[in-house]
Amino acid sequence: RILIAGGSGFLGTHLSHALMAAGHDVCILSRREGPESARPDRQSRTIAWTPDGSLGPWASACGPVDAVINLAGASIGDG
Repeated sequence: RILIAGGSGFLGTHLSHALMAAGHDVCILSRREGPESARPDRQSRTIAWTPDGSLGPWASACGPVDAVINLAGASIGDG
């Protein structure tokens, strides 16, 4: 199981699809509001989180993970 913070961005989307194609279980953290939701590809889950340094409901929703990839941040395409 791989957790990707920022997995809904440009790089994260491509990376998550490649990881899922290789057979990995992917969990994506997103700053977008809303409850946990199933991804359209149905192979990963997107869980809402607030990157404030605290453990929130997202931590238990993801469960144990084997790896964490942090792609969270401002888009370089925004200026």
